[in-house]
Amino acid sequence: MKRLVLAVLTILLCVGGVASTYFLLDRRAPGIEVSGTPSLACDVTFDELLDHASASDDKGLKSFFIEEKSLDTIADNGYLTYVAVDEANHVSKKQVSVSVDPAMKQYHLELIQPLIFQVNETVKISDYVSLRNGCNQDVKDRISIEGIDYDKIGDYEVTITSKKHSQTEALVVNAEVVDLTIPRIYLTSDTASDTAGRYFYEEYFMDFVDHVEDDKDSETVLMNNVTCDYLDVLPIYESGLVNRAGTYTITYQVMDSEGKTSTAQLLFTLNAPRIVETYEEGD
Repeated sequence: MKRLVLAVLTILLCVGGVASTYFLLDRRAPGIEVSGTPSLACDVTFDELLDHASASDDKGLKSFFIEEKSLDTIADNGYLTYVAVDEANHVSKKQVSVSVDPAMKQYHLELIQPLIFQVNETVKISDYVSLRNGCNQDVKDRISIEGIDYDKIGDYEVTITSKKHSQTEALVVNAEVVDLTIPRIYLTSDTASDTAGRYFYEEYFMDFVDHVEDDKDSETVLMNNVTCDYLDVLPIYESGLVNRAGTYTITYQVMDSEGKTSTAQLLFTLNAPRIVETYEEGD
């Protein structure tokens, strides 16, 4: 008899345990309620979009968020996805249409910095060019550049396009592939002119140097190393007088502390002086 009673009690305890476990377990996913149609405009944030919806769960909510990672993705899709996760890791999703400001989908390419690249180096074009919308917000995209050889020093006219938003107007600009480890001389102009029959000195030609750059040396150090060959090029007297008209190529050179050099040239034109004849009364 005692064994029978013990067996019945054991069965009752097992049934009770199973029943309590069944009722205690979280077997339902969270619920998501959306209020109205979310609007996406230039000044709207993720938090504001999230305010259009709410999530609830009878056993406790772990997280509630928007699945799309960027606002421009939502603008492209025309919808967003609300996601709720409860403490038992049950997941609910609700996709909702979004009213999108047209400016969010008006794209243009814009230079971030000049297209000057180090020869023989890999280029991350997104560091130089950005795709932006009508709200002037950066839009993630793959940007393509064509018409350039990164292994060859030179000047190039390049065409830049958006991969994802191919309808965006291409950007056609100039790019340079250079050796940034050598010093560079920048002149105020590539051409200049004056009148013959006057005196010229070094200070005159050094005024055409706008600035110099190097990857290591300061501009002060570099400026002390700039030379100009005007004495060898112009038909100049020891006094500095030049009285012969003509067009001459003046070459500037700079050397950095590593012994690397570069040059720049100025096309210099000397015009013949005007001769004004005077007449005395009675001639």
